[in-house]
Amino acid sequence: MKLAHRIITSIALIFALAASASFGQQPELVVETGHQDGVNDVAFSPDGKLAASASRDQTIKLWEVSTGRELRTLVGHRDYVFTLAFTPDGKLLASGSRDQTIKLWNVETGELLRTFTGHTDMVRLIVISPDGKTLASASHFPDRGLRLWDVASGKEKGRIAVTDDEFTPVTWSRDSLSLISGDGKGTQAIKVWDAATRTERLKLKGRTFTLSPDGKIIAVIDGKQVALFDLQTGKPRIAFDNLAAEEGEPSFSPDGKTIACVGADHSVLLFEIANGKQKLKLEGHTGDVFFLAFSPDGKTLATSGREQLFFWDAGKGAKLHERENSYQPGIIAFSPDGQTLATWQYSDVFTAWDVRSGRKRFDSGKHTSKAVCLAFSPDGRTLAKTRDDGTIRLWNLTEGKELRTFTGHTEVVRALAFSPDGNLLASGSADNTVKLWDVQTGKLSRTLQMPTEIHTIKTVAAVAFSPDGKTIAEGGSWDGALRVWNVATGALVRSFKGHTNRVNAIAFSMDGKILASASSDKTIKLWDAATGKELRSLAGSYET
Repeated sequence: MKLAHRIITSIALIFALAASASFGQQPELVVETGHQDGVNDVAFSPDGKLAASASRDQTIKLWEVSTGRELRTLVGHRDYVFTLAFTPDGKLLASGSRDQTIKLWNVETGELLRTFTGHTDMVRLIVISPDGKTLASASHFPDRGLRLWDVASGKEKGRIAVTDDEFTPVTWSRDSLSLISGDGKGTQAIKVWDAATRTERLKLKGRTFTLSPDGKIIAVIDGKQVALFDLQTGKPRIAFDNLAAEEGEPSFSPDGKTIACVGADHSVLLFEIANGKQKLKLEGHTGDVFFLAFSPDGKTLATSGREQLFFWDAGKGAKLHERENSYQPGIIAFSPDGQTLATWQYSDVFTAWDVRSGRKRFDSGKHTSKAVCLAFSPDGRTLAKTRDDGTIRLWNLTEGKELRTFTGHTEVVRALAFSPDGNLLASGSADNTVKLWDVQTGKLSRTLQMPTEIHTIKTVAAVAFSPDGKTIAEGGSWDGALRVWNVATGALVRSFKGHTNRVNAIAFSMDGKILASASSDKTIKLWDAATGKELRSLAGSYET
């Protein structure tokens, strides 16, 4: 359930933001901002107002869910960030990274409060206890087991000797006294651990599990059976047989009184927890049913199957909407306000649905590349736009026609700049190159290969031509390097050293004598463009 939960959360964020746009708007130019590499995890704050995203670009970003506005970027990890968890009060955010550390951040200020060290491999999972006092983390072989940390001090409290390298999911009991770990590599064992003594106190046969909203009941999936147990004692409560439990995992209603399961005949069965009686049988799916989700108010049940998506009245069993899934079925999740259903297909298609009408609000389509950066030509008649598939497209703004596509980069293009005369277009990419293109012909004029031995991340995130067009400045690597190159020869003219984190933006003064650079180290530096000497450093409270 951990992976599913993370993917669900990611989808819910994506479409909560996407759905905020109103329908019927006139076309407008939107400059998109965000991560410079793929997102590994997304987590909502407990009140649903904020979302945090963890990326392979080594950063965490905080977003305002209602508007989609990026609030701040948390910089500190030195490798991919894999996992996130808010504390129950929403004031702190924990992040786990491939740099083998866990970091704790102040959500309001973005301040790094402390770093948890001890793992000898990447941190791939973190879960915080409901009381907010203890953080559990998991790594990869040979760093097996669960580590428990004191959130207040950052000190390790002990370890739980889980021998399976791939145990999943992991969650806390609602009283913060126990941890539950799921089946890993086919061991068919769900284990409940005493958090204080770090010993196994309960073992249940099953593949995976889900907890009731109050945390008192654990539903264990084992073959074609879903069995309910008392989490505290391990005593069996009731079992539901002849199900297609291997297809779709059960879902508890928010009030914990009902559980939805997939029947063997592709139906969806709703059972009363108190007495085990079948409450409703929902029929309509003609193939396998993979995902079930109740809306936050428990009034609507969404079910996703092969090429079919249904919305049901969870109280009466009436079918509200039937929609076609055009792609391979995937995970579904409701937004916190229950107004939007997000679906993710295994073909990487993301869709948002209006729950009340069943209408599709947004569909990314099979090709999900998005705009990364834009640049206007000096005369304002041409627009260059990059996509996250590494291509660059040139548009005639007067006629609204696409002129040509530049292909050649092997990674996402993160920076664009036209030369002052408009004849050249420079593109900086995560493939660690700057390419110069002839705007009229579309041909590649030159490739500037960045020095690889000094990069912690091989990337170019900012480019700027000098006013005379004879040189070009670039930056973006995480060592803070800034370099100027000769446009005609491709030779490196000079390097500027002083930033301690990546350079995000570059600009020349009108006379070309001063070069300004803005960095994630929270400074703006002014340089003598001719000598490379640092003239002034302007410090701020936020990364620039």
